[in-house]
Amino acid sequence: MIRTAGIEDWPYISYISSVAGYDDYINKAGIDYLNTGTVLVYYDDKIKGFMKIEEMPDNTIWLSGIRVDPDHRNLGIASLLIDYARKYNKKMRLIVKDDNYKSLNMVKKNKFKEVKRFLFVNGILDVSGDEYFIDDDTFLNYNWKFVFSGDLKYREKYIKYGDSRIFKHENAYQILELNDDIDFIDGGYTAMDDNIHNNIKIDSRFILFEG
Repeated sequence: MIRTAGIEDWPYISYISSVAGYDDYINKAGIDYLNTGTVLVYYDDKIKGFMKIEEMPDNTIWLSGIRVDPDHRNLGIASLLIDYARKYNKKMRLIVKDDNYKSLNMVKKNKFKEVKRFLFVNGILDVSGDEYFIDDDTFLNYNWKFVFSGDLKYREKYIKYGDSRIFKHENAYQILELNDDIDFIDGGYTAMDDNIHNNIKIDSRFILFEG
């Protein structure tokens, strides 16, 4: 069965996240992880898997943190969680690290299609300056979640950085166009399309899927 997680479920969610074999950003967030979006858990005699869903401003659903207890894998639990999210009757998106082959196979099995590839740099940009409306339709980084600018009810803005274009949402950065040398400072990650990185040292590569 699938239900919405409560505070009492946190010990099980924390345990599964710690043994799942992925970057354990969930335990870094702690119990506050339950305070954003909706965390769904799959359970019968105990919780065996979970997933977070978040409604995005472009009228889509963002899926993240899909984790299954290693002792209960290959039973279709992740697919059942994804099927449950389809009840929202909205387009769904998620990102997968390009070398996470098990997750890549899982999302493709669930009929997600690749739409974009992004690179992430360890560091953020110290930028300020004039802002301009984004006129082209593109995917924008909303803190490791991506929205499509053409489907927003408002127009986002970018910052002019020399001859480059930089998008900033809260503490998330994205290089939309790169025509200059850029210096990064500590404090997070910056996203960019996989075809504009020039000679920047890349930390990780992710694939954006829609389903």
